Amino acid sequence: MTTTLPDRLETIAALRSELHRAQPAGQSLPTHSALTELVGPGLRVGTVHCITNSTSLGIALMAGASAAGSWCATVGFPDLGLECADEWGVDLERLALIPQVRPEQWLDTVCALIEAIDVVLARPAPPLAPGLRNRLLARLRHRGATLLVAGAWPQATSTFEVTADRWHGLEHGHGHLVSRELTISCTRGHRTTSATVQWPPPHRR
Repeated sequence: MTTTLPDRLETIAALRSELHRAQPAGQSLPTHSALTELVGPGLRVGTVHCITNSTSLGIALMAGASAAGSWCATVGFPDLGLECADEWGVDLERLALIPQVRPEQWLDTVCALIEAIDVVLARPAPPLAPGLRNRLLARLRHRGATLLVAGAWPQATSTFEVTADRWHGLEHGHGHLVSRELTISCTRGHRTTSATVQWPPPHRR
């Protein structure tokens, strides 16, 4: 069922009334256990993080918060794999989907979502003036939300990238694909760490 942007915003307003929360800046949202080595205790609220090369990685990064009861949303992913999200432990009943958004509506849509949503995974924003980016960051800090951008974002808190993608199960041209390993790097400032995780993760919520 296709809904208009006003309908979506009305839904978000209802979610805000249900949630009644604004997390203090400095707290962290929980992360999936498979990413603990890379992310530590979680993603700090009120921040923006970039993801390159993998939508699955964006899903994985919001899975821990979702499994812990947080509302999550995606913006601009018309072909999002809900099966993948479920495998990572995302609660599909607490996942709001905005499959498409016009560039001129991107900022208003994301700002409206973070009034009620803890983690928003969004396609890259159109070019935004520094003042508009600062407005969004201020809103994130005030509401205690976290934004994951599948692309570049100036001065992001961290950047996650899939640097290797290996499938297992095929031997000498035959067999069945049984597992997948992703090597993920995380860059914060001048420091880069990496970890290899199994996908789908071995333990579900």
